[in-house]
Amino acid sequence: MDRSRARTGFTVLLFSLTGLLFIQTMGLGRVARLVPLKVLVPTLVLLALQLALDLFPALGRRFSPFERVRFVKADHYRDQAKPSSTAPDPGRAFPGTEGRLFLWLLLFPVLIYFSGFPTAAPLYLFLFLKVRSGESLVLSAASAAVMWGFLLGVFTFLLDVPLHRGLLWRWLGL
Repeated sequence: MDRSRARTGFTVLLFSLTGLLFIQTMGLGRVARLVPLKVLVPTLVLLALQLALDLFPALGRRFSPFERVRFVKADHYRDQAKPSSTAPDPGRAFPGTEGRLFLWLLLFPVLIYFSGFPTAAPLYLFLFLKVRSGESLVLSAASAAVMWGFLLGVFTFLLDVPLHRGLLWRWLGL
């Protein structure tokens, strides 16, 4: 079996499995099927596009120049990560990075537990952007405000999903 047939077969298999999941998801309740559908519908669309590119080689050749386009320029970061000849140990080029990353990952559930999800997610985003990434105060605050508005607007008002309030808000009686 040549490579193009194997690729087409794999795409058909993924499309079939995703279609089966889509059919099963439609049997769920209205609220329960929202999140799976947000994943399944774009996946089905992209798999249908991939299947069309696999089945019609002329269409695939027409869009082949897009395969060579680099949307993310990762070469700069890859070059920075390469160990220099003066570094004593290439495995430890950035000492303490894993520990700091672990602390950032641990901070999010701790914030959720104490301050609640609607407060913790924007606060974590603000702190991560400002402190860890070094972004500007305006960008950090605007991103956190958009996230807070999205969380309250979609989950609290539109879907009426109760989010974890946190110990702080219960202790304050709010």
